[in-house]
Order: sequence, then structure tokens, then C-alpha cells
Amino acid sequence: MTTIKTPILICTVGLPYSGKKIWAKKQGLPIIDLEAIHEKQAKKEAETLKYIKQMIQSLFASGNQVVILLAENLTRKERVFWQDSTWNTQYREFKTTELEALRAAQAEGVTSKAILDQIKTKAKAYEPL
Repeated sequence: MTTIKTPILICTVGLPYSGKKIWAKKQGLPIIDLEAIHEKQAKKEAETLKYIKQMIQSLFASGNQVVILLAENLTRKERVFWQDSTWNTQYREFKTTELEALRAAQAEGVTSKAILDQIKTKAKAYEPL
């Protein structure tokens, strides 16, 4: 008798430049990169998120048992959105301080004040798991 396992969606949680992308790439699993999709989509936020949920469902329907959603998921509201009755949602938190995230961004050559300010704003909004 074959047991059908409920698929798992692993949502990353953490500030920009906290190591989420590096970790996700090392897992050898399908990755949906929310930021990359947002950059390429001209649709409104709600439409984009609905589209991403459809992508997740498609990956599970094609036989993948685990999918990584590469996103910041900084608030409880953002994390709750990815819960679904058809999969188990798990979270992988990357604990990084605002200062560590800023230093990592600068080490990667980020000099844009807007991006650095965005990290500061996100750090203030962050709700740890």
C-alpha cells in the first residue's frame, strides 16, 4: 500500500541579504523566487500572489514533494497567506540583525541609499517567528 504524503512548502523568513537565496540554492529543490517574479510581473500584487500560488500547486501536481518559496515573509500576515489545506507550510527563519543585513548588502556592492533604507524599514516591520 502506497502512502500519499502531503507536500511541503518551505517559506524562507528573513531580511534581505540574510542568506536565504544561498541556502535555498544548496537544497537542490524547486525554488520559487518571489522577488524575481515581482520584478518581471507588471500585474498588481494580488494577481502576482495568486499566480505564485498556482505555480506552487503546479509543482506539487507534477510530483514534487517539497518546494521552497524564496521570500522575506517578514510579517505574520505574509506568512499566513502561504498556508493552504493542500500542503504543509514550514518556515526556515534566517535570523539577521539590521546591521548584519546592511553590512552584507554593502559587501555585495550595494551603495544605493534607497535599497539600504529599504532594509532599515523592513527590519522595523519584521515579526520574528
